[in-house]
Amino acid sequence: MKIKIFLSLLGCLCFLQSKTQIIAGDSVSGNIIYSNIPDTTVGSGTYLDLDNDGMNDVELWGTSMYSGGTMYGDEYIRSTRNAVELVEHASYVDSIQNATIIDNNRSWGTSTTYFYLQDYAYGLANFSHGDFYGSNKFIGFRIITTNDTLYGWILIKGTAGVVTIKSFAITKSTVGIDNVINKNEQIISYPNPASTKLYVEKLKPSAEILEIRIINVLGKEYKIIDSREQRIQLDVSDFPEGIYFVSIRTGEGVLTKKIVVQH
Repeated sequence: MKIKIFLSLLGCLCFLQSKTQIIAGDSVSGNIIYSNIPDTTVGSGTYLDLDNDGMNDVELWGTSMYSGGTMYGDEYIRSTRNAVELVEHASYVDSIQNATIIDNNRSWGTSTTYFYLQDYAYGLANFSHGDFYGSNKFIGFRIITTNDTLYGWILIKGTAGVVTIKSFAITKSTVGIDNVINKNEQIISYPNPASTKLYVEKLKPSAEILEIRIINVLGKEYKIIDSREQRIQLDVSDFPEGIYFVSIRTGEGVLTKKIVVQH
């Protein structure tokens, strides 16, 4: 009974959610793009393109060391451009619990140096910065553009010296995803978003497709196709939901399309 009540409340929260906020952990609302990436352990630096504009938005970094028989862990995050702001407190990033609203009422800051995620002495339970240790918690972010402000979250788990990125989500732009075909385009991909099938099609007989690669936001290749057909069908039914890049190698160079997979 408690589980049913919780799910019902969460559904109400998702329904009420507007474009000017996001709820930490929400992956089902129609106005967000959710990327369920493979668990990614952060080492000397991992970059994320959170809004699928081809530019990195944040870098996460983690390290650990032994001193006097105790393991110390330091984890950091930084904005890679000034348009990206993080929910912060003083010099560290606040850890956000599941189902927490992330909106303009939070404390926001940007730093292209580094914010602390946590500074932890293993075995001493001593945090001098934000507590992300030992459980799944969220980083809140927003990206301010000329026409819009997009809100989002990053789900991570921290241990001594290790940060694992599990997934992230961002509100959809009010401008929407551009599905308009340019009359000068020779190759198109559709539909966008895609659910089970993605098609890559040549609009002009002179266009030449040599190879197609589908890559996620972390650079992992999901599919490589070698085909010369007029219209190529790609099965994306088993892809995790999220943002992908379709890299199309032609006789004249490489063309890149951005797509969203939503089941």
